[in-house]
Amino acid sequence: MDTSTLEEEALKLPPAERIQLADLLIASVETDSIQERLEKYGREADDRIDAYDRGEIEAVDAEIVVERLRKQFG
Repeated sequence: MDTSTLEEEALKLPPAERIQLADLLIASVETDSIQERLEKYGREADDRIDAYDRGEIEAVDAEIVVERLRKQFG
């Protein structure tokens, strides 16, 4: 099966199954350990909080974010 056929079939899956498939595919190529990923995510979170505190970025209410995601991904 070629990748375009595989992509077409994957997009027919329900959202939860597409997420599960995406997680499996990403895990198959990731080289970072869980600890390394947690450390990277922690640094990223700290950087974003610092940027917010400096006024470089604005916060968006979670309900607005969820609504935007629902509209975009249905």
